Amino acid sequence: MMLLLMSGCVREAYNISWKGVVVDETTGKPVRHARILASSSYQANIDETGAQKNYTLSDEYGRFRMSFRRGFGITVRTSASGFLSGLDYKVVKKPDISDTIFFHLIRSMPVWWLGKWMRGLFRPPSHLFGRSILLQVPDRMQAV
Repeated sequence: MMLLLMSGCVREAYNISWKGVVVDETTGKPVRHARILASSSYQANIDETGAQKNYTLSDEYGRFRMSFRRGFGITVRTSASGFLSGLDYKVVKKPDISDTIFFHLIRSMPVWWLGKWMRGLFRPPSHLFGRSILLQVPDRMQAV
């Protein structure tokens, strides 16, 4: 019985160091100045989860580094000019994490499409976007 109760407990890692590189999925080239917002989830007490948020930009070679005090999972939101924004969840099993984040280029859209879309009169063809995304419009974000 005790083994059954213990198997439900979440294992946390401590002093997490997460480093990686952000690249264009098509070309493999680094994505400079990509925005990475991450939140590390941890067990605050027996029935509450806490979170530690962190933010960084990738350097000119697409590299980034973040650290967290503890956590069992990291929720990651990423964005960069000209690319689709992303949302991902990573399970933390060890304190040292090396990772690659892949960005998908936004395909060019006709100007008429963007204007109608912003007024809510047009929905993009589903083959252009396989899932719900955020489309970056200069100086603001719009949900599709």
